[in-house]
Amino acid sequence: MTIAELNQARDWLRSVISGSRKIFDEASASDVAIHAKGRQDFVTTIDHCLQDYVVGRLSERFPAHQVLAEEGAKLQALAEVAWIIDPLDGTMNFVNSIPLYGISIAMLVDGVVEMATVCDFVHGDIFDAVRNGGARLNGRAISCEPDRRPSDFIAVSTGFLDRLISRSPQSFETLRQSGKIRVLGSQALQLCYVASGRLRANLSVEAKLWDDVAGALVASESGMRYSSPVFDIGKPINIIDPDKHLFSVSAEPELLEQLEDLMSLLY
Repeated sequence: MTIAELNQARDWLRSVISGSRKIFDEASASDVAIHAKGRQDFVTTIDHCLQDYVVGRLSERFPAHQVLAEEGAKLQALAEVAWIIDPLDGTMNFVNSIPLYGISIAMLVDGVVEMATVCDFVHGDIFDAVRNGGARLNGRAISCEPDRRPSDFIAVSTGFLDRLISRSPQSFETLRQSGKIRVLGSQALQLCYVASGRLRANLSVEAKLWDDVAGALVASESGMRYSSPVFDIGKPINIIDPDKHLFSVSAEPELLEQLEDLMSLLY
């Protein structure tokens, strides 16, 4: 697909995001059923409402495209054009009334991530990116300019902390020297926060493809870096494995190698 075609799809996707926010507002105003998927892992009726809405909109507009979503995901091969959706990134935050969660949507062509959109449902921020076309926040270009004030914060996942404490507790001090630590609970938004300079870095052991795929492109297109031993943002993906952890790092360019070395202790 050309940059112009990708831009057109991205702009159309804003209507899907707008509709998703309306669905979210309506659904969250009524009784929300919460079901446990695993230990400290939940899915709600809102996840399913959002997923059904987005899958329906994409399938109607692009009937020949494959549409994959987190809820009900299974091991499968990717089609020539595929969409990957996380309908509610940060479900645990939502369940516990922590106001940080959103939706993540990415388009892949021949297995390569070509376009992505992430929306913060609470604050209304929309992050998007087109491969080789840059990243935006609310329609304005974002990039890691040399004179941009560096963030004081590094976000990590609970799984990252668990492994770091059990396998290399002395490395926490090394990490702490690079910034103050935060656990925010919304992986897609955390990657976008790296892109926009709100975070200096983000590290997650347990993130899966639908958690990272959109935010990774936003971060990379902003000039920040993204790294994972199992998911290279610049190379094709052939198979979707819903159980594979990514061990991902996103960071300022000058900090990436140090954090990659730290993450490698936790594989």
